[in-house]
Amino acid sequence: MNIRFQFAPVAALLLGFLLLAAVPAKPAHAQTETATVSAPEIVVSGTGEVMVKPDIAYISLGVVSRNKLPSVASNANATQTTAVIKSLKKAGIADADIRTEGYSLVADYDYANNKRTFKGYAVRNTVSVTVREIGKAGKVLDAALLAGANNVGGVSFDIADATKAEEEALQKAVADATRQAKLAAKAAGIENIRLRQLTVGASYEGGGAGYERNYGGFAANLAPTPIQIGRQRVFATVTARYTIIGGTPAITP
Repeated sequence: MNIRFQFAPVAALLLGFLLLAAVPAKPAHAQTETATVSAPEIVVSGTGEVMVKPDIAYISLGVVSRNKLPSVASNANATQTTAVIKSLKKAGIADADIRTEGYSLVADYDYANNKRTFKGYAVRNTVSVTVREIGKAGKVLDAALLAGANNVGGVSFDIADATKAEEEALQKAVADATRQAKLAAKAAGIENIRLRQLTVGASYEGGGAGYERNYGGFAANLAPTPIQIGRQRVFATVTARYTIIGGTPAITP
């Protein structure tokens, strides 16, 4: 009996600790979660466009030579290409504006009646010419053709300094986005909006005659090649986000 009474207080104490451990502890500070709700927005995209006359022309041209022997084809091509480059310089093109674009020597075959026949070797030397006096583009091309160029890869145009045109196009793009946002707000019965974010992206497109032609030979009275410069489209795009700050209408299904 005495032993039972001596352990009774210890058992009671252990039971108390177990009960306390089972009760969840209360946080020192109550925490409240608040959901973040984004303000309603109007998102629009604006575009601006300006038409500009190009002032630089790029001409891709070259010489293609063929022969049964690769060395003969290569030598003939070198002689003919040298003559073409001399004609370009004589036409007023600076050394820095004449650049070798590609050179290749490949076996040439004829495919007919499901049969491959060896024709010889073809050597191609292509140069890129920058014409800074764009009005002379046709004359420069003709000079190269008369000197021996027999392959024209294409003619394209560019703008030396498009900064002013890009700025004007950007102003038009922002004005277009603002107009759309105000129109949308008015149509939805929204009283007031504020610009939150404006993302700008600007670029411009090149224009030109993209073509490839192969020529055999030319007479001295070659007709002048007409080059129509036209105009180049410079454009800009923007994306604008407007926050609705007043008069948001209730939308009912």
